[in-house]
Amino acid sequence: MENYLKTLRFLLVLSNLIGACLFPQRSYGWGNLGHYNITAAAIQELPISMLTVFQSSSTWLQNNSLDSAVRSGWDPYESYFHGIHLGGTNTGTCQWPFDCMPQTIPEFLAQYGYTSIRFNGYIEDTILTYCLSTALVNWKTSPTLSNYTTVMTWMCRIAHYMEDLSQPLHTIYGYNPEIHSRYETNMLDRFTPPIAVTLNAYSYQTNIIKYAFSMISTSYPYWTVITSADFYAQNSAQSTSSDLYYTLLWSSTQSFTTTLLNLDAIYVASLWYTAWVNAGLDNVSVDDWKSYASDKPVNKP
Repeated sequence: MENYLKTLRFLLVLSNLIGACLFPQRSYGWGNLGHYNITAAAIQELPISMLTVFQSSSTWLQNNSLDSAVRSGWDPYESYFHGIHLGGTNTGTCQWPFDCMPQTIPEFLAQYGYTSIRFNGYIEDTILTYCLSTALVNWKTSPTLSNYTTVMTWMCRIAHYMEDLSQPLHTIYGYNPEIHSRYETNMLDRFTPPIAVTLNAYSYQTNIIKYAFSMISTSYPYWTVITSADFYAQNSAQSTSSDLYYTLLWSSTQSFTTTLLNLDAIYVASLWYTAWVNAGLDNVSVDDWKSYASDKPVNKP
């Protein structure tokens, strides 16, 4: 009975995650501009077979990647997927670079149980990639507008959550929400760092959780740099809203912020591509996809 209840609870969590894709609310992981630009670059990273299908709907993908699942006011299950919250007392003796964290879902559940999913949001990358693969199979079998929209919806969900992992303050346990907002939204809105497209940089991933952790391990250490940069900018500008404050914050964080934004576009494209391959679509010729690519998604999932 206990195992049954645990399984039922996990399925309820997963069903609410699916609901999040169908009825998303707006949230800010990298800020609107960050999510929009990473997703735009990720689309251009795709192999020609996928680009043929999805490029015509790129604006829809970009706009809907801004929608996340922060629905805590009415969905009690959301926090199990949205927050990463690694480090500190939350992960005990397992600290950065988190090599000791479980690398598969069964290992994770055996070590932490179902109640700890909330501070390991990376687990949804595997779930969502699986759901995208399933949606792609359904769409190929029945290429309707509804099935195409479902595919696009899962792509948006994967994009948003993977993009969150590259934001250092979105991975740390007990981050300062005010610094988080100033860094990821206000600063990026002012300086609009470009994201370069690195063709053919995408890759197929056999272990999505391990892949997600490689991004976390890369981004996580910079939270201390951001915190120090904010402290310096505040004291120098005597403000957290002036042009001087944001200029100083940007000068201290520009290099690694730009690197993380560019790197994450490759990660998003790789997760999309992994789902594409798992759905058995990587050997379909480009010409065969042209009829599918004419479909357009609805305005909202």
